[in-house]
Amino acid sequence: MEPKDQEEKRLPLQACLLICDGDCRFCVSVKMGLERRGVDQTTTGIRFVAYQSEAARIAVGQQYRPGRPEAAFFVQPSGKILQGPDAFSPLLPHLRGGTLVQWGLRFGTVQPIR
Repeated sequence: MEPKDQEEKRLPLQACLLICDGDCRFCVSVKMGLERRGVDQTTTGIRFVAYQSEAARIAVGQQYRPGRPEAAFFVQPSGKILQGPDAFSPLLPHLRGGTLVQWGLRFGTVQPIR
């Protein structure tokens, strides 16, 4: 059972969250590129959140560490958290050629470049 103050600090679970370093130029560039290609909350149900935000701290919970993150996080509505390269796998169906990459990951043909 969680303390009452922890229960109140949970985010509403209507959207998936992709949490990346808001201070990382590469991460910000990737986010902007995805948004230019129409990969955003409106089309995918995935909300991009900076790791340095209060929303990220609440969503990541006990895995949150102050400072820059070592990996990206994907928080599903169920509360399940994917980290590192796995955090980006839910975006693949929304990208051109992403289904093929997903297939390759499933069968190990793309694992080395992951």
